[in-house]
Amino acid sequence: MFYTDEERKILLEAKAIIKANKRSYLRDIIKDETGFDIIPMTEELKSFLESKCQEFIQHFNQNQNLITHSRYGLLVENKFREFCKFNRPKGSGYPDCEIPEDVFTLSPFVENKTYSIDSIKSPLRTFYYNSFNKINRTTYHVLVGFEFGENQTGKYLTGNYHIVDLYDKKMTFRMEINAGNSEIYG
Repeated sequence: MFYTDEERKILLEAKAIIKANKRSYLRDIIKDETGFDIIPMTEELKSFLESKCQEFIQHFNQNQNLITHSRYGLLVENKFREFCKFNRPKGSGYPDCEIPEDVFTLSPFVENKTYSIDSIKSPLRTFYYNSFNKINRTTYHVLVGFEFGENQTGKYLTGNYHIVDLYDKKMTFRMEINAGNSEIYG
């Protein structure tokens, strides 16, 4: 399916006004796109997630020989969701999981990330928002980031983690034009 000439013109006009480093709160982007609000994280939710993170790290660490950073991140994401018995919203993209309402009120959305201590100050993009209509209610939005290290036997969680309330996080707008390998080489 291709853009019509008129649609492409509108797209390129929008691209012309989206300048590098223009920022907006994620809460405003989600409100504009979905009509739903992000609620500021409570201490109760933070404490709940802290206990889950601590328990998870104790149970997770294992030999992860020759696994790439992205595959390791996906493994941690899947194992954390399974360990905590969180739900996975249908589709890909943001958010990775949601806490069932019978476990925590308002069924918060949780994005799961991993980072190496060497990359924590890196300006490279590590958060990407595209909900594919997964955001269907007003609730909390939280990012849980696990620090990993690497030694001769593989990757491991160091025990450090961040629980980030996305309510006050600013995001940079960036319009992407992309193609997959099948489109480029096929």
